[in-house]
Amino acid sequence: MSTRTRERALRTYLAEVSERSELRRGVPLPAGTREVDGGINFAFFSRHATRVRLELFGSPAHAIPAKVIDLDPAFNRTGDMWHVWVGGIGPGQLYAYRVDGPYDPAQGHRFNFNKLLLDPSATAITQVPALDFGPALGDDPSAPETDSRPSTLDDAGAMPKCVFTREHFHWHDDRPPRHVPRADGEDPVPQGARRDRRRADACAGVQPRARQGHRPGNGRAAAQLLGI
Repeated sequence: MSTRTRERALRTYLAEVSERSELRRGVPLPAGTREVDGGINFAFFSRHATRVRLELFGSPAHAIPAKVIDLDPAFNRTGDMWHVWVGGIGPGQLYAYRVDGPYDPAQGHRFNFNKLLLDPSATAITQVPALDFGPALGDDPSAPETDSRPSTLDDAGAMPKCVFTREHFHWHDDRPPRHVPRADGEDPVPQGARRDRRRADACAGVQPRARQGHRPGNGRAAAQLLGI
């Protein structure tokens, strides 16, 4: 058996053991956190990351996590989504991420594994007694040139943590606004507003056919909101 074959067999075995334990592969969607099967599914977007770590904390002020989970890119990544399911935890669990990758500010990359990252889809974060963003700087301020090298300071003790909650927004009796055609048949959207919207779409690279649809029955164009 070749070395590569043994490595694949070991990876498969570890994956099977993981599925039976408190850690599972998880699913990539929805982004953020979701309670399922007696645990929490974590899903985090990063296209250029080379390493993602999920850290679970017992207190907002703790700098050392109670549990560390390194995500395997061959097992815990689907496309640009990194994901893992952790059993035995629920509402109130504190968490954050560390993400490694290229440090190239000129290209917009500022990955720094020494910095704790908040989940952009988190529904709540903790408060810390003395919030100080200084330790969160990704670059080394003592470097001779700005952004020339990443900071080596760990900021976990000064950073707030994400809080998993069960809170979901309920729309109740809310309804979308009705479109009522004018009696004179004129479009209620001013020409200037339509022109500004076309310019904004052009700057954002949005194709008109991808944004506009047709509303049957009145012959008018209907706008469809797209995610970014």
